[in-house]
Amino acid sequence: MDGDERFEALNSGRRSRAERFSAKKYWGQHFLRDSGVVDAIVAAVDPGPGLCVLEIGPGSGALTGPLVASGATVAALEIDPDLVRFLRTLYPPPALHVWEGDAARADWGALVQQACGARAFTVVGNLPYYLTGPLLARLWEADDPWERAVVMCQAEVAVRLAAEVGSVPAGAPTVLLQNLATVRVLLQVPPAAFDPPPEVQSTVIEIVRRAHPVVESRAALRTLVRAGFGQRRKTLVRALASTGFRSEWWKARLQDLSIDSRIRAERLSLDQWREISALFLREAPHAERQKLV
Repeated sequence: MDGDERFEALNSGRRSRAERFSAKKYWGQHFLRDSGVVDAIVAAVDPGPGLCVLEIGPGSGALTGPLVASGATVAALEIDPDLVRFLRTLYPPPALHVWEGDAARADWGALVQQACGARAFTVVGNLPYYLTGPLLARLWEADDPWERAVVMCQAEVAVRLAAEVGSVPAGAPTVLLQNLATVRVLLQVPPAAFDPPPEVQSTVIEIVRRAHPVVESRAALRTLVRAGFGQRRKTLVRALASTGFRSEWWKARLQDLSIDSRIRAERLSLDQWREISALFLREAPHAERQKLV
């Protein structure tokens, strides 16, 4: 029996039960119902035996079923206790491990460790729109050993994350994420693919971790990016003055790097962020430098 047949057999009589769940607005639930979109996402994940998947917000299990059926080990985080109970009736461990909790607060690494042992994992999920920012921030802020992420988010967020660093759509999250990974758009998903339909367009993106970050010190990069983008109307020199060095100091150092001090942070390329971060880390006072390494 292949994966598709196993999925059909295991879910016989259960799909109609899943469809009876009513979405709860306070958790931003929109259940994915379009089988074509499900197939496209699963194909992008390319699951199989040996793969460990952390699924964020599995809902009624539209993606969970085919992921489990492929032979992958799935650790699922779901905040809705009714759906947690339902998902636990679908597949027992070790194929599926379901935890009830807020994915923005949970310890992803610890859950994956329990489900899969100490190995890298792939993040999959239809991210709740109101939590997209905090959930994606986990990828560049935490030290979890994730390798890939195939996630659905609001279309305008996807555009910003996949934009070239230094272009108009890019923002602080673009820089911080692309420092660690490459990002590409996979699929546009219309509101009609969900029940109930959201009021916005959705997009599936693939995030693939780099072998090495462009900027080794993520702490130094975060400090500089937050200063630069936190005061976007200011020139780069004036914005970076909040990091502890005077504008005149930054102006001279940027000139040494052949970077126009009059530009704004959103115009910097990823390589220029690397150069500025290296300079900042080298010149920062010893006590401050220890925090940035």
